[in-house]
Amino acid sequence: MEEMQELFDVGVEMIDASLKEKFTLKAIIIVTITDYPGLFSLSGQIKGKTGYVVCINGTCYTYLQGSHKMVYIRHRRFLIKKHRYRRSVMNQFFADQEEPQGEAPAQTSWGAKVYEMVKDMDHIEFGKKMKVPKEEGTKQTRKRKQDTKEDAAPPVVPVIPFKKKSIFFKYLSYWKTLKTPHAIDYMHLKKNVFDSTIGVLFDTKSKTKDGLKSRLDLVNQGIRKDLHLSPTHNRKVDLSGASYNLRHDKKIAMLKLLRGIKVPTGFSSNIKNLVSMKDLTLAGYNSHNCHIVLHPKSIDFSPEEIQEGYVVVTPLWNAPEQEEYELDLPNIQHV
Repeated sequence: MEEMQELFDVGVEMIDASLKEKFTLKAIIIVTITDYPGLFSLSGQIKGKTGYVVCINGTCYTYLQGSHKMVYIRHRRFLIKKHRYRRSVMNQFFADQEEPQGEAPAQTSWGAKVYEMVKDMDHIEFGKKMKVPKEEGTKQTRKRKQDTKEDAAPPVVPVIPFKKKSIFFKYLSYWKTLKTPHAIDYMHLKKNVFDSTIGVLFDTKSKTKDGLKSRLDLVNQGIRKDLHLSPTHNRKVDLSGASYNLRHDKKIAMLKLLRGIKVPTGFSSNIKNLVSMKDLTLAGYNSHNCHIVLHPKSIDFSPEEIQEGYVVVTPLWNAPEQEEYELDLPNIQHV
């Protein structure tokens, strides 16, 4: 970090080989690209109830009793006001509730907002707290639980959703002016989404997100009653098929379409080798293969809502590739 600080504040003298002249080279860090655990480690943000990196302390969350997971909700507020998903008739698909927050979080610079929260966090103790050693000669006696039971305090949501001040704020003076200093691995995220999408469409047991736990969550939330568990006579439950699971003929049609895809040499792996017509599965793909397949195609899904959702969502993956960064750093001057 000291070297990066020197590269920005002072610079390094270099020689231009073509002009045979000396010049001062300066450099900055625009963004860090990691996975989610790495992002929390670099930024110092706390996971859990305030772990959404966009809203931070304004995160809307709920806990799924069936899946034992903390999830973030109320994403309709990020849509435009006239979007059809924000109409009242669509509330039946969103826990029968209106959006409590009509407006999306303010487009504030992440660096400036976070710096105001953590600027006074200078003394932080890392690691677990050490137990105080007992005095010699004392004996530990067992007591009944009711004798040692104390009133348990309810969990408190931290006022500042950060456990430390990032080291970038200490060494890089421009870090608090960046709008998006931390990002997650784009290709890795795309592969995870592709795994979940293909797993749900083909109802692959090892990859689908539609299982017993997710159905229990629907029962607890009282939504999508057509997907609730139906008990049988032998004390078992029946997971009925959903509209987003492809029928047998649709699976064959989609896999045949993928088998027929031809790409230039070196463009991607041979998609034909990833398709198994015997098991009706798609496996063995890497992140780049997911990048190629996740594009709008005229695949005959049934019902039409599934095809519409696929065609609407897939173009969003092109947006990060076309994003332009505009930096307002007055300290950088041409030398």
